[in-house]
Amino acid sequence: MTTLRTALFIAYKTLVHGNRSTLILLVFILSLSFLNLMFITGILSGLTKSIEDAVITTTTGHISLKPQEKPTRKTLIQSQDEIRASIETIPGIVATIRHYQIGASIGYDKDRDGKYKFITAIVIGVDPEEEVQVLDTLEYMTSGQFIDANDTEGIVLAAGLAGGTELPLEDLGGAKVGDKVQVTYPNGIIKRYTVRGIYDIKFGAAALTALISAREAEAVLSAHNSATQILAKIDERNYSIDTITERVRN
Repeated sequence: MTTLRTALFIAYKTLVHGNRSTLILLVFILSLSFLNLMFITGILSGLTKSIEDAVITTTTGHISLKPQEKPTRKTLIQSQDEIRASIETIPGIVATIRHYQIGASIGYDKDRDGKYKFITAIVIGVDPEEEVQVLDTLEYMTSGQFIDANDTEGIVLAAGLAGGTELPLEDLGGAKVGDKVQVTYPNGIIKRYTVRGIYDIKFGAAALTALISAREAEAVLSAHNSATQILAKIDERNYSIDTITERVRN
């Protein structure tokens, strides 16, 4: 107790008789610490939430279903239409979509001299009319147009993949709408597509992806009524994401 009184006495004398500039500096530092605790944390939390929401609305949806892992690993979700129809009966589910995600090599001959620059990327087969019900990709289109459901010769590139942006990413060097790109798929199929449009999403995996029609993806994979991923959008204003997710799993 005596030690505490001594410390408080010394502190009091220091404040009263100490250097005034030191006192002002001390108050300033304490004020900064208070601001950091009260506001900076809130700002960072808000920024994190904004990025999370952006990834959900452009890439993952609220719920993402993938092919079976156990007891036997599968590469595709079969009968995707039946599975989606079942999911959409759950209250709180706004809509679902399917994707065909394919790792591929995309080449671009910028100077048309036979010298291609190749970039590894994710090519996603989508149903254009349904895509907008879950993801906002269409809102990020900067040039050209989105692909059509029956388009088997067109492709839409992310700006980070096409190039010509300030993103610090390996890119094709400036592919533009109307240009041709060559896509080599893992099964050995090589296709040439016309760039229909460019969309600019600067974060996450979406910055290095390309979109083709689900019809074209099925032709490449020799698949039908399947998917490598099913995404769902939830009415999060009126329903808990955790509750809906649990119901989908069951």
